[in-house]
Amino acid sequence: MNINQLNYFLILSKTENYTKAAEILHITQPSLSNAIASLEEELGVKLFEKSGRNVILSKFGKEFIPYAEKSIKELNWGIERLNDLKDISNKTIRIAFLYSLSSDFIPSLISNFLKEKRNKDIRFQLFESNTSTKECTKEMIEGLKEDKFDAIFINAINEKDSELKYTKVLDQNYVAIVNKNSELAKYDNLDLIKTNGVPFIQYSNKFGTRNEIKSLFDEINLKPNIYTEVEDEISIVGLVKSGMGFTITPMKNIYHDMNIKILSISNPINNRGIYIGYQKNKSKSELMKTFIDYIEKEFKFKYEI
Repeated sequence: MNINQLNYFLILSKTENYTKAAEILHITQPSLSNAIASLEEELGVKLFEKSGRNVILSKFGKEFIPYAEKSIKELNWGIERLNDLKDISNKTIRIAFLYSLSSDFIPSLISNFLKEKRNKDIRFQLFESNTSTKECTKEMIEGLKEDKFDAIFINAINEKDSELKYTKVLDQNYVAIVNKNSELAKYDNLDLIKTNGVPFIQYSNKFGTRNEIKSLFDEINLKPNIYTEVEDEISIVGLVKSGMGFTITPMKNIYHDMNIKILSISNPINNRGIYIGYQKNKSKSELMKTFIDYIEKEFKFKYEI
């Protein structure tokens, strides 16, 4: 039994004539007769009885009518729903990104992209990296390969990965955040050696960036004087403003509004590039090609210290 057979049955029940029903359905009369005969054989009952040159519903056909109508209606609703989802999917870009990009880069990217008239109907689904583990970058890459995301924005890449393509889109280096009245505030850029003994406010263990920041100290063989560990950057900056110590964090433009001093780090040199990653075959999609071309050729964003 299929949707065509049910539809043929309903049309024939209304016209009570094979010739008229076949004309409405734009099929031949033998094709209609064979479809009805096949349906009756499958159900094991006669759905129609002859009445002169016409046919009328049998008692079985009358009993079957409401079920056939309901089935056709449900199937049509299902088809409409799938078409709606397909339309949404064809106009939706799913992106995952590092939490450090959530306050400025990602909002700026989406806002500017949607200002283009050709892009106004495109939607975005946003997935901020899960900082409950230290493997958020790995999880985003796996999600990209599993088609959970269309694109990801990360800072650690494997250029040998044959499935994915990466393009650098900007630099988001680590900076030191210090109290404006602290001894460290006299510097325009900071050699981390100068922080020896200064209380350090660091990210809690749930942040993957903690290990990246630790590596900066390891590179110059300096053990930071850890004052406390904090989970969110607003609290970290609050402690810095209160004179409790200094911190190191990926640069964000919102820091300019927080009455603190931002210092580039001169030693050790750190270059933290941010890359867009996507499946190589995704670039063949017209929607993704538009998005990728915009990022790689048109969109400009820079962190200013």
